[in-house]
Amino acid sequence: MSRSIQTFGTAVVFGHADADGHLAAEQSRRNLEAEGITVRETVVSQATRSHRFWEHGFPSYRLDGIALVVVVDIAFSFRSPESSLEALLEVVDSSPGTRFIVVDHHSLLRPISERPNLTLREATSVFDCCYGAPSEELMVPAAICDGDAAAVRPRINETFQKWAVGVRRAAADRTGLAGSKLMALLKGSRWDLLEALASEPKHLHSSVRGWRRASCLPSPALNAAQECLS
Repeated sequence: MSRSIQTFGTAVVFGHADADGHLAAEQSRRNLEAEGITVRETVVSQATRSHRFWEHGFPSYRLDGIALVVVVDIAFSFRSPESSLEALLEVVDSSPGTRFIVVDHHSLLRPISERPNLTLREATSVFDCCYGAPSEELMVPAAICDGDAAAVRPRINETFQKWAVGVRRAAADRTGLAGSKLMALLKGSRWDLLEALASEPKHLHSSVRGWRRASCLPSPALNAAQECLS
């Protein structure tokens, strides 16, 4: 890591609002903190759910006092990557004193004119889709969550499989644990609560398009996690 990155004081991390995105955001936060960079906020929310983040959520975020912005696992629009890149560049050009790092495991369209304060990195796999070095604790479950298990198969064990199921079920709880609450569990390494989620019957966690169905019966493990955070 270059000296210019190491000397940054305050950062914000944005992560995709699916299971592996939560994990990638937490991995990035830990790596930044390990470099002595203060992470003011880790943003995983409805605003980061899709490529619309680039045109709608990202431009509205206040970057006052932020020296480094890291965005992980949020793809550009597959139909119109130009619109995503254009929206990103508007923010980058309006904040010349801020460094921007974007990491995704999908293709990232490059600007015709490079910006000195923007780095776009295409990760080789979901396991590597984070700022800094991936850890097995976070990024093996991330790869499992995203269906990229082949890339980490030698590292997969029963524990990581349970963690992946637990994180996926928590991330699907759109009106409950998903977002900041799940990020708090990951920050605190509350794998016990996530393992409890993974151990529950499948019918308690039926989902559609990645979201927990409203018709699901109450989940004791979800309730226990909520109580832990209250």
